[in-house]
Amino acid sequence: MFVLVGFIEELTLGAGGQASEQDLVTGLSKPAGVAMAGDQLFVSDQGTGQVLAYSLAAVRKQPATAADGRVVATFTTADGLDLMTAAADGTLYFGGSGGTLYAVSPQGAVKTLASGWPGIRGVAYDARNKRLFAAVAAPDATSAASIRIVPID
Repeated sequence: MFVLVGFIEELTLGAGGQASEQDLVTGLSKPAGVAMAGDQLFVSDQGTGQVLAYSLAAVRKQPATAADGRVVATFTTADGLDLMTAAADGTLYFGGSGGTLYAVSPQGAVKTLASGWPGIRGVAYDARNKRLFAAVAAPDATSAASIRIVPID
């Protein structure tokens, strides 16, 4: 899967290297993150500050619009939601240009895991060791970016 401005599409590689693409979700403002857990497709939209959920099976049959998504959580656009990852239970982990690292439960409960960072550009979840890796932007042009490890309880 890859993200185009306003759309989520799925790229499928077939026999002989033939590729096809299919719209899954359209009408998004500025999609930034995509994650899957089970049949759920999650999308973070920087333009609206929303994290949306869709049935993957349903959008593969018929593309959905942004309005069709179930709102899992809403943030301000200043949070700058970015790339995210999902645990097997559907918990979402992500951050953004606002410098806060979040966990959102499948029921929509939001928990702040860390804050005050210069900006978070991506996350990866290590289920085996119950920890999250966060790619943190450099605070200025003379500093280095970093990977920070956050234990998940």
